[in-house]
Amino acid sequence: MAESTSADVRLTAVRALTSVVRDGKSLGELLPTVQEAMGSRESALLQELTFGTARWCYRLDSQLQQLQKKPLRNKDSDIKIALWLAMYEIEFMRTPDYAVVNSYVALPKKLRKIWAKGLVNATLREFIRRRQDNPVSDQSLSARYSLPQWLLEQIKKDWPARSEEIFNAGNSRPPLVLRVNNRHLSRDQYLPELQAALAETEIQTTVGELGRQSVVLDKSTRVTDLPGYEAGWFSVQDSAAQLAAELVDPQPAERILDACAAPGGKTCHLLESGELVEVLAIDNNARRLQRVEDNLQRLNLQAKCFCVDASDTDQWWDKNQFDAILLDAPCSAIGVLRRHPEIRLLRQPSDIQPLIAAQSRLLCSLWKTLKPGGRLIYATCSVLKSENEAQIERFLANTDDAAERPIEAQWGIPCKFGRQILPGQHGADGFYYAILVKNRHKGSA
Repeated sequence: MAESTSADVRLTAVRALTSVVRDGKSLGELLPTVQEAMGSRESALLQELTFGTARWCYRLDSQLQQLQKKPLRNKDSDIKIALWLAMYEIEFMRTPDYAVVNSYVALPKKLRKIWAKGLVNATLREFIRRRQDNPVSDQSLSARYSLPQWLLEQIKKDWPARSEEIFNAGNSRPPLVLRVNNRHLSRDQYLPELQAALAETEIQTTVGELGRQSVVLDKSTRVTDLPGYEAGWFSVQDSAAQLAAELVDPQPAERILDACAAPGGKTCHLLESGELVEVLAIDNNARRLQRVEDNLQRLNLQAKCFCVDASDTDQWWDKNQFDAILLDAPCSAIGVLRRHPEIRLLRQPSDIQPLIAAQSRLLCSLWKTLKPGGRLIYATCSVLKSENEAQIERFLANTDDAAERPIEAQWGIPCKFGRQILPGQHGADGFYYAILVKNRHKGSA
């Protein structure tokens, strides 16, 4: 397939972000297949446009509202998103203003909305004029930090002394973090290989502050081009997420459950970390579970995988209890906004209580599958206390044979229960962890 032109990339960006807004799709679902057919330059442009515009969408929309006499109709959200993209390109990229205007004025015809050509032209020229003469105001907190008002208020409530730090971290560009597969080689052995491969680029590499096998690249690149990808020398996984398998600490011959396992980074890390460990990986999404199986195959690892609701234990549990359970629970994902900026468009305040209920249901259902003396590691990529320490507090209050094992560590922030890594701390994503232990002589087996 011929490489896409810049005009094609901008049209693809409009369609991708429109699918996020209208259909609730994530950029992680939408972009990879499209990018495979692109050259590296066009792929990078698509990534920058979509992720950058999603990151600053609330600021861009605030500015757009000041430029328009009346808002666009819902059915014309693609035109609004085209304007967001153009404004992002003018504000944050080095594209000349005239080139941006010319490119985006041509898009309405391709979107079959030729009537919007004049609107796009006039809006962008006014944006440029005001930006040069008298910058468009974006003084509200929602616009300044590009976050919905409900989320700003909740973070300020949960983390009053750290809220601005969290807001700013959510708008930062995340590094690319690798986890070296120590079944093949050590981190110290891989790092020189990686540095040699990147010698003619501007990418800098360091060892991660978190995760014994983590390597951090300060800029993104195609991971398939890095040394050892096909041979399974490494996986992509943020350093905070790499703590999950370290906290499980697999021991020889243990039977471990990875509930909510997709896309499989933690499943594979468990297998890399333990000798003769048996891992059962469960996820309720068949498409995402296929990614677990693909990762296992590339890394030459084996686990039993089942597509089922982990909380419905009657459908999958064989009554053989597990030595350890990793529950990376479904959550709001507010801790990974910098890595998945479209979350600020997708997440709604009405989502939180159903997520809390799902987390509670999983904890209660999976607890009976854990051996007395066994451990359950509860994890989320959220910073909302209702999903984290408050969730664990409720579970402990209602479960006689459960106790917390405090996490003795230097990372993150100690909470009433568990530990919280805030976004950007240690250069990592926002994550929460708690360890629960099943007492041997209380409650039912």
